[in-house]
Amino acid sequence: MRMGEIDIICKKGNTLVAVEVKTIPEKWPSYDICDMVDSFKLTKIQSAFALFIANEKGLNYDEIRTDVISVTRKGQVTHYKGVQ
Repeated sequence: MRMGEIDIICKKGNTLVAVEVKTIPEKWPSYDICDMVDSFKLTKIQSAFALFIANEKGLNYDEIRTDVISVTRKGQVTHYKGVQ
């Protein structure tokens, strides 16, 4: 059963992080994190993350977090931490 995919899984200190990366179109005048990752997409990411954690033995972490990184075609990067 396919649950979805996670762009990046990383660890920062004792926090395990799932990261969704979104490219923002040039013609999109303004954007909001809710436009990039809606509740349905966030649920899919978190379900896939939970499956990853359940299947990986020996992971040491105190917290988990879901982040979103947006990248414009001109290279502007914005990091949203702890998206819920």
